[in-house]
Amino acid sequence: MGAPARTASAWQGYRLFYSQFRQHFHTTGAIAPSGAALARAITAPLALAPAGGLRVLEVGAGTGVFTRAILGHLGPGDALDVYEINPAFRPFLQARLAEAEVEQRGIACRLHFASVAELAASAEFDFIVSGLPLNNFAPAQVEELLALFLSHLRPGGVLSYFEYLYIRDLKCALIQDAAERTRLRAVGAVVAEFLRQNPHQQIRVPWNLPPAVAHHVSRASPPRPPHPSRGGRAALPAGEIGAKGREIPKGGPPPGDEFGAAPARRSASLGPRAPKPA
Repeated sequence: MGAPARTASAWQGYRLFYSQFRQHFHTTGAIAPSGAALARAITAPLALAPAGGLRVLEVGAGTGVFTRAILGHLGPGDALDVYEINPAFRPFLQARLAEAEVEQRGIACRLHFASVAELAASAEFDFIVSGLPLNNFAPAQVEELLALFLSHLRPGGVLSYFEYLYIRDLKCALIQDAAERTRLRAVGAVVAEFLRQNPHQQIRVPWNLPPAVAHHVSRASPPRPPHPSRGGRAALPAGEIGAKGREIPKGGPPPGDEFGAAPARRSASLGPRAPKPA
């Protein structure tokens, strides 16, 4: 992997992200990297997973804000595959892995500077985290991407992705191009239908720039308790995501609303993944 610089400054990340936004708007959908609150929200299901043997896929990693958060939840025996189509982000992603000391911690990490469409058909993951800007794609592409992600999830796995709040409605109200308004509404319809058809929960992150919502979509499977000798990782404490908002309030989220830490309130389909047999 070479010896990249162990740190990449936040200012350098913002400058690079903004330049890539201007040059590659289709695949870089924001003017700045996602914030720490959104990173915590989108990796919330990982915080509830049993230790060991997890396989995680990240798509559209950018400067690695989500990558850092994902690695914070992984440990020995876990594996992370990162797909980023824009090679300009390579130094930042390499720095994230170096900072996380993945080799020393026994985490298998692979960086792929390619389209996720090149993923092997047989590949399966416990968690998929996507940073792709769905609003920038054609409706048919959004439908294909979401179906692709689900096809690579193991039963009981969780797909996590985010959208910016109110952006589609705001653009539709302001832009003059009727074809673009039609495209955006069609993207919204595709996403809404996808969520309607699959078990899901969400976490709103109003303090992100722009404000965002993290969606957690699962492939349903019967709930299975963690192995008694291994247990699960500690759940996110109530209020952690809400430290800069109200995403996981004290006492847990309202039933059927946001993805919370309390197991009694969590959807069965988003429950802990049972560890592999010894």
